[in-house]
Amino acid sequence: MRGYTKQSARHFVAVAILALCLGAHVGKAFGGCAIPSMADKPKPEWVKEGWNKPGYYIGVGRIDQRKNAEEWIHAAEQGAINSLSRTISVNVESSFRDEMRQTSKEYKQKFEQDIKQVVETSVKENLRGVEIIDKWLDRDNCVLWAVAEIPRDSVESTRKFEKITYYYDSAADLLKKQNKKVALEYLKDAMALLEGINFKYLPESGGKAHWQAKLEREIDRLKGDVGSNTEKTLVSPLNIAKDVDKAIVEKVIGAIKARVKKGERLLGSCESSDTCLDLATGQGYANLALVKIEQQISQSASGAYKGTLRVEVTLYDAAKRSVLKGPAEEYAQVVGWSEDGIDWKLAVDKVLGSERFNLLKE
Repeated sequence: MRGYTKQSARHFVAVAILALCLGAHVGKAFGGCAIPSMADKPKPEWVKEGWNKPGYYIGVGRIDQRKNAEEWIHAAEQGAINSLSRTISVNVESSFRDEMRQTSKEYKQKFEQDIKQVVETSVKENLRGVEIIDKWLDRDNCVLWAVAEIPRDSVESTRKFEKITYYYDSAADLLKKQNKKVALEYLKDAMALLEGINFKYLPESGGKAHWQAKLEREIDRLKGDVGSNTEKTLVSPLNIAKDVDKAIVEKVIGAIKARVKKGERLLGSCESSDTCLDLATGQGYANLALVKIEQQISQSASGAYKGTLRVEVTLYDAAKRSVLKGPAEEYAQVVGWSEDGIDWKLAVDKVLGSERFNLLKE
């Protein structure tokens, strides 16, 4: 150690420590933070906050270092896709809710309940077209960035197509409930959306011509059904008990049908006035004649049987769901020495001969 002073020894130690520190830094920056498949490049514009690309939705992900390059790249790309998914979801739901302001109130509530599912389906379909367009490794901070994009036209086309399929399926459900009028509104709204769709983004949809023909066919059919009822009156039995003779029901309903304007008989009966009104408005009828029929048998102390037939009719404006005339009520009683001996035909004739039902005539 001859020739070394304390000062030179301290200098040597300082240099060694500096070399170790620099070595550690170099190892971190160019060893642990390196991804073999990625070349060095300057910081891109899209990393900057607020960057956008006209005509596209953008999602940016940034991920700290992971165990290996493959996991790191996957995590960064997934982060960009998740960011894009949130952006699309917000914009799709906002567009749907803006359109809801013009939506018919008859099905606004149902659509409000289903909107989450419709939005989720739309976003899921859109993510099939997402592209990762660039990645950048920030070596100084050991952070990998990725950016994803999708054309706005693709998002809007997918959104509108998902809404079309929602309307079409909902119309089919409504037809099962005989609600033709609202089903027709669904289909008309679906048709209106067709013009705003670029079907090149929807290769599996069948194309515009397919959906236009499909919707036109259903709309024309329902227009004919609903349009033919606009001046008619639906005549419906209300909550008829099982023990009421079917022949009596048919005779009463037939007579009431003949007294109202263009009467048409409802097959079966309704459980409530609201159900009947829903059916009448759903099929486009102008009016609803709601008929209650009660048939009772009692026995006197002398052993004679008394049959009582009671009929009540109320005429509604179907669209307004308000009473136009009535209720008009009449009953008749007939006597027999056995239940089978009661002359219900006579009871029906007495009831239907009442002038009280004349108010149903124009």
